[in-house]
Amino acid sequence: MKKVNRVKASTSLPHLFNKNPDNFVSQFLTAHESWLHHFDPENKMQSMAWKHAFYSPPGKFCILPSAFKVMASLFWDADGIVLTDCMIVFVCRVDI
Repeated sequence: MKKVNRVKASTSLPHLFNKNPDNFVSQFLTAHESWLHHFDPENKMQSMAWKHAFYSPPGKFCILPSAFKVMASLFWDADGIVLTDCMIVFVCRVDI
């Protein structure tokens, strides 16, 4: 089905060009999406916890860095960038 739609769209391109050759390129919008990975390890100060002299400090399940992925989307036309957008997806793991 997608191939049929692409064939229909590309067969109409010569007609659009002949109709308005000066403004032909400005009618197109292009998009790009890319996944970016982010890794933010916990530093020593962040991992320190308040502890009482008589009690042991709280235990940790496991030391996992915070990690997430960002999907960056960019849309542009003949005049330049039209829209930029990003979506953050957190990666969660629980190790006991």
